[in-house]
Amino acid sequence: MVPDEGQNLMVYKRHPFVFIVEAADDICYNIIDFEDAHRLGLLDYEEVRDSFISIIQHHTSNIERVKQIAEDLRADPNESIAYLRAKSINVLINKCTEVFWQHREEILKGDFNQSLLDAIPGMQEALKKLMKYRWQEFTTPKK
Repeated sequence: MVPDEGQNLMVYKRHPFVFIVEAADDICYNIIDFEDAHRLGLLDYEEVRDSFISIIQHHTSNIERVKQIAEDLRADPNESIAYLRAKSINVLINKCTEVFWQHREEILKGDFNQSLLDAIPGMQEALKKLMKYRWQEFTTPKK
């Protein structure tokens, strides 16, 4: 944190790297937890696939190719979900990079007051679905 002295008060603002670390942490935990829930049978294939595709479609013009590869891998559902997980993480990294760059001046001044993930335009609904599934909410496997 960097001190910001004004009006005889010392206020700390987040270091710019904190935004990157928080984004990496949020991306990994949420995406991996979602994939793990599928592997454990807590979420079905279609629900996880559709959630990952809702993220991926925000960054690729060839979503039909991604869907086809996932379907080709469907003989091993875990492998199909792993493919979509990797694509989702890539999209979120790229989108967070864009947000960081677009808001770099605000971030460097300490005036940016939201997470990089929260600032990705048009992706909040897809991200909310992932984030609502936390381990505390998983009670019994789906059949």
